[in-house]
Amino acid sequence: MEENRASLYESFSDLYLDTDVRLFYDRILDDIEKSKLPESEVRKILFDEVAPALAFNLECIAGEWAGFDKDWLVKRIEDMKQTRVRRVFSKLRIRGYTKKHWNALMKRRAHPVGGINPVR
Repeated sequence: MEENRASLYESFSDLYLDTDVRLFYDRILDDIEKSKLPESEVRKILFDEVAPALAFNLECIAGEWAGFDKDWLVKRIEDMKQTRVRRVFSKLRIRGYTKKHWNALMKRRAHPVGGINPVR
């Protein structure tokens, strides 16, 4: 597993926690920059790999809010990538939510906000 990809898995997984995920935007953007991957590849990682694997958490009555275990996360994403039917269903179900946060991240990337991320 490429380390850049695993780091982005961890960062993007915060978008699917049962909490105010906007608090994680600055850290996610830092990790995007550190990855040095093209924006198109970063978007693909979020939409095609992370979102389908973690969509379930947004539908739970008491979803995970503290964070996902890294080993579990990587295994779940890798397993989901192998299961086309589940992946397509999950992608369609969560696309609007993911797009909303992707757009907010890219807007913030283009027009950085001063201050310190309170989550760090």
